[in-house]
Amino acid sequence: MQRQLRILRLLTIARLRSAGWAPWLLLFGWLAIARVQEPRMLRRFGVHLIDDASWAGGLAVLLVVLLAVRRRPLRAAVLTNLVTLAAVSLLLAAATWLIDRGAWSMGVGARLLEAGAFVVAFGPLAITLSAGGHEASRGRWVGTLVVLASLVACSMVAVALRSSPTGPAWLAATLNLAAASCWAARPITP
Repeated sequence: MQRQLRILRLLTIARLRSAGWAPWLLLFGWLAIARVQEPRMLRRFGVHLIDDASWAGGLAVLLVVLLAVRRRPLRAAVLTNLVTLAAVSLLLAAATWLIDRGAWSMGVGARLLEAGAFVVAFGPLAITLSAGGHEASRGRWVGTLVVLASLVACSMVAVALRSSPTGPAWLAATLNLAAASCWAARPITP
């Protein structure tokens, strides 16, 4: 167990270090621009520019961090991607909580729920990106198409969870996670 946790920690640190500082600085600049542009009076009408900008910027940073390392690890690849996704989502929640302070702002609990929704929405993308070991048997084009389809499906689920996190949106996110898990599962060979 300790070996697995050590491998997971080292792989996550390697991903974050190989991405560098540029995506993080661009994300915080993106959030600062969204903070300056958002008029507070539109909050009453359901316009939350900072939160929407954090999800878009978070997706961009997530893609940069997940694709920063060329070699995909054979061990704990899915878990490493999911831990990286959780770290990015918690950082987004903390950054938006610090930037967005006011009368109509969300509290810490709502920010953590948003971080969980971000993980559930983009978890399938992280899972399908980790399934690089199947490219030889299934074909490189099929793997690329699955990742692109996962990106489209995750974006649609993210919009549904961002706009109105109802039961059908959570069901769609769960089914999307199940589909990505089935794709990433290693085939059983006799």
